[in-house]
Parts: sequence; structure tokens; C-alpha cells
Amino acid sequence: MKISEIEQLSLSPFWLSKLISHFVEGYGKETPFELTYILLPLVLRQESRETLSKLNANSTIYSAFLDHRDKRLNITALQHYVEAYSKYVNPSLIVYANAGHSFGKCLQNSRKYDFKKEKSQQTKKFYKAAYYLGVIFSKEETKDCFYKLGVFKV
Repeated sequence: MKISEIEQLSLSPFWLSKLISHFVEGYGKETPFELTYILLPLVLRQESRETLSKLNANSTIYSAFLDHRDKRLNITALQHYVEAYSKYVNPSLIVYANAGHSFGKCLQNSRKYDFKKEKSQQTKKFYKAAYYLGVIFSKEETKDCFYKLGVFKV
């Protein structure tokens, strides 16, 4: 399989919409859609995904990304990655909405998602990272999520 084919599969709006669903599940309430612009680069990049998949319900943005030098390095240039991945967000949101989920100013799942039920360990890691990113973002104001992670333009 060619690299371009692998990239096309990994950035499929259908796959990315599943990440959005797990993120919204972790957020636990109506989720501001703007946060999906940060979701994709953090979950798709291995460095930050590894950190996110080790979190738990007590984790915060600070404990996930800011309390240690190595963790801060994982989000270096996040602004650049947000801009690079932004073209994949809108098609993913359309697929998310077409799956019957509520999409407007906020996102809300129409059914429950549980990353623990995923059989593939690799896929489970992505879903778990998206879920716990939702958990830690739910503890912050939306604008603070962007500010604390150094993302000033979407």
C-alpha cells in the first residue's frame, strides 16, 4: 500500500467522525464544535495521542500537556497542525451529522460510545485518546482550551 493511500484512509471523514463521537462522549454534554479543530491534530499525532491515551477522569489540561517540559514539547507547533488538519474537520462534521448526531453551534451524540468495547487495540488507543481529550476539555472554558494550548487562529 502506498503512503498516499494510507494517508487517505487515516484522514477519511468517516474515521474522523468516529473520533469526534468519542470526543463528544468524553465531553459529557453539548460540545462546542470549535474544539474539533484541536481534537484531530492532538489525537492523530502519535506524540500527543500517547499522552492522551494514558489519562484518566481526574486529568486536566495542565496535567496532560503543561506540567512537564516533555509534555509541552508534544504540543509544540500545535497552531501549525491545527491549520494543516482544519481542511479535514468540516467533511468529518458533515459525516458526524449525517450519522444522526446533533450538529449546530454545539455537538451532541445521538447514542452512547464506549471505547472499551473496541476490539482492535490500535483503534481503541485512538478512541480512548479522543474520549479523554473530551474529558479534560469539559473542565475548561472553550476559549481557555485554545489559549492554554497556544492555538490562536482556526
